Amino acid sequence: MKKMSPEVLNELTLFDFSDMASMTEWSSINDVVMGGRSQGGVRWSDAGRMVFFGSVSFENNGGFSSIRSSNGEYDLSGYKGILITAQGDGKRYKFTVRTDASHDGVSYQQGFFSQANKLTEYFLPFQEFIPSYHGRRLLNHPPLDPLAIKRFGFIISDHQEGPFSLEIANISAVASTLYDGGKKT
Repeated sequence: MKKMSPEVLNELTLFDFSDMASMTEWSSINDVVMGGRSQGGVRWSDAGRMVFFGSVSFENNGGFSSIRSSNGEYDLSGYKGILITAQGDGKRYKFTVRTDASHDGVSYQQGFFSQANKLTEYFLPFQEFIPSYHGRRLLNHPPLDPLAIKRFGFIISDHQEGPFSLEIANISAVASTLYDGGKKT
C-alpha cells in the first residue's frame, strides 16, 4: 500500500458514499457463517461516508468481519490500482477484489493500516493484490486481472479482536498519478 499525493490524474469513481443510496449494494458477511460470533455491517454517517463497523470476536473459532459490494462488470484494465479515501481507527483492514460472481471463492487482497481520526488516501496497486482463499495465500494462482473484476469489499481479521470502525468516503480506480511510489509518472 502506498499513500498518494493528492494530485491524481485519470480517476474513475467507483463508489461515492456522499449519497446514502450508494450503500444499498453493500452487505456484510461475518464469521457467523462458520459458527463465529463477530458482528459487522454498514451504516451511513452524517459526514456522508459509508461506515464499516462492528466487533471481531474469537469466540467459537471466529475472527473476521467483512462487507462486499454486489456483483457488477468492471473493466479496469486501463488503470494502475484502487484509491480509497477513508478515516479509520488505526487498525489493519484489507481491501478485497473478486473476479468471479460466486459467493465463496478466490479473492485478491491488499492490506492497509487505517489512520485514526484522519481522512486519508490509500493507493493499492493492482500488481500488489494477493490471491487468497479463506484467509490462505494461494501461491500458484494467476495475478489479478483488472479486466475481470466483479466485486469489491473490505475485511478485518488478522487477530484484531474488539470493536472497529472504518469510514469510507469514496473508492476510485486510478490510471496515473503525478507520484507513484515516489516516482514521477
